[in-house]
Amino acid sequence: MTREDQHRQIWLRAIGLYVLMALFALLIVRRIYCIQNTERDRWSALSDSLRRENVMRVIEPNRGNILSDDGSILAASIPQYKLAMDFGAENLRLNGGKVFYDNVDSLALCLSRFFGDKSKAEYKRSLIRGYEQKKRYFLINNRVISHAEFKEVRDFPLFRLGKYKSGFTPQMEVKRIKPFGSLAAITIGNTQNERAQNGVERAFDSYLKGTSGRGHKGQKARTGGGVRRGFEGGQTPLYRRLPKRGFTNIHAKTYTEVTLTMLNKSKATDVTA
Repeated sequence: MTREDQHRQIWLRAIGLYVLMALFALLIVRRIYCIQNTERDRWSALSDSLRRENVMRVIEPNRGNILSDDGSILAASIPQYKLAMDFGAENLRLNGGKVFYDNVDSLALCLSRFFGDKSKAEYKRSLIRGYEQKKRYFLINNRVISHAEFKEVRDFPLFRLGKYKSGFTPQMEVKRIKPFGSLAAITIGNTQNERAQNGVERAFDSYLKGTSGRGHKGQKARTGGGVRRGFEGGQTPLYRRLPKRGFTNIHAKTYTEVTLTMLNKSKATDVTA
């Protein structure tokens, strides 16, 4: 192989490499365009959901119970649940939905026996339809169930795998009840939207409403509290751990290069610095 052939092969390889790099750059530009235009709403919604005020939301406490002198419950807050599923869960989509299709038949049977309003086939068709439509919030039944019933339901097929593997996302609601009904109802008092209106509920509201999930102490528990951007709990932050090269001398002098060729071309007879 002559030297010219070797040079030709090197040039062909270099050109091929440049073409591949150009194609890769075009793919990157195309992806950037899609993110900024076609998928803009999707990523904007994701960004809004991950904001500090949405992620670090306040968790309100359950209202306390009111007891009589003999220990009987006069007013209590009990949890209630609505059954729902997220068919966009990643585990449900693996291997063509093997986990879902292996358990949907037995799950439909359990739901039919538990609620008694639909047949097994109807529940199965409903679940498969929601799965094929990839619904992120699929309400299984409008009926509200108690906590004791919920403990039974969470052991159903597929649900027992957990929230992240099964997509089971029950919606909890807290309801204020009075076991004795209208007996001494005015004295006990009423609440609306977790706010006391009258009676014992309002007189001891500061004790019954409890403290929110932000905590009692700490920098993030107080109103207006927080940390600055880049703060890492007191350790050396990342921007100080990264190596730095060189520095900018604020007293540096700027010099201009003057060559002999430039002096020879100059018509000046005297040159002073």
